Amino acid sequence: MTAVAAIFDVDGTLVRTNAVDYYRFFLRHFYSPVRRVPRILAVWWRAPYWLLLDRWDRGSFNRSFYRQYAGFPVERTRELAEVCFREVLAPSLIPAVLDRAREHRARGERILLVSGTLDFVLAPLAAFLGAEAVLSPGLLQHNGVYRGEIAGRNVAGPVKAEVVAEYARDHRIDLSKSHAYADSLSDVALLNQVGHPVVVNPGRRLLAVAERLGWERIVSSAKQKIDTGT
Repeated sequence: MTAVAAIFDVDGTLVRTNAVDYYRFFLRHFYSPVRRVPRILAVWWRAPYWLLLDRWDRGSFNRSFYRQYAGFPVERTRELAEVCFREVLAPSLIPAVLDRAREHRARGERILLVSGTLDFVLAPLAAFLGAEAVLSPGLLQHNGVYRGEIAGRNVAGPVKAEVVAEYARDHRIDLSKSHAYADSLSDVALLNQVGHPVVVNPGRRLLAVAERLGWERIVSSAKQKIDTGT
């Protein structure tokens, strides 16, 4: 017997946050203001480059940006991820999409997160949603610190569709009966492989694709306090 899943991209789909928000959070907790300022300035100085890189190729952006995590202590970073969820992700959850996740779970469907966001950032969100799996990149480690290099698959763009297809095959999930939620044009391959694709707050180009293919749309600008139970 096969199962049905609800597959969620994260940044821009489930939450209104991005890689820079998470990195700034960890900087605040790891560095004093004096040591933090040069790193923040470096991020702003490179921001135009990263913006262009992200638009050109999300995977290349991930490889470049995640080098900023080199030297972060593994154990402490993972502990702080719980605080990051409460302070950064939870307040930015998109209510309409969160409601969908809860509806899918109530029907007994499997919840999967697929994202280029680092695995330790997403772990508390996955626990909160009752997600079965997080398909996202990790970082290589050495002597208890992160090296700033991606471990395993660089989950971005078409690779999202590949890892979801592999997971579905290995865990007997029927993608033709499953839902996928995403907000980016780079996620078209992911959306295209499920029976029920849903675009969330799409930009102009993704909206054009959704209209042409008859995909469902969620447009949500509402903000409300989310009860995370923490």
